[in-house]
Amino acid sequence: MEATPGAAELIEAAIESIRAELLPALTGRAAFQARVVLTVLDTARREVRDAPAADAAELARLRGLLGADPGIGAIGVGAAASSSAASGAPGADAAAGTDAAQRRAELPALRRTLCDAIREGRIDLDTPGLAAHLWADVLARVAIDQPTYPSFVREAAPATDRTRD
Repeated sequence: MEATPGAAELIEAAIESIRAELLPALTGRAAFQARVVLTVLDTARREVRDAPAADAAELARLRGLLGADPGIGAIGVGAAASSSAASGAPGADAAAGTDAAQRRAELPALRRTLCDAIREGRIDLDTPGLAAHLWADVLARVAIDQPTYPSFVREAAPATDRTRD
């Protein structure tokens, strides 16, 4: 049986075709536009490939952060969200403890809850885990949007690489 290529593979094929066959034949504005399209496709490929894991990690951090103080969590963080994974429901995402559809619904709500709690002063940078969560979120987003950004490259390098400077 032949497997159908996924979105990441399809995007990769388009990138390689443009890069290998079209771009060398183009000049001027058309070559510039082709490079813009390649940049967009590269970002889309990283989004398709990396965003689900980044979202699952963010969801787990937010559940932990917001569930630690019942006064902060304005929505039911734990019970309903983890019940489908605990029951072994089809499509359960082991890393996040929920399926993708529930994660897509729950993640924006938890982000809003966090923003509201920060804005209202219920949590701040002294709250255990908040700074680490925010930093991890920024690094995950930059890894998708701008992985060659110099400050990101420096921060994302293993600690042993940074100590050589």
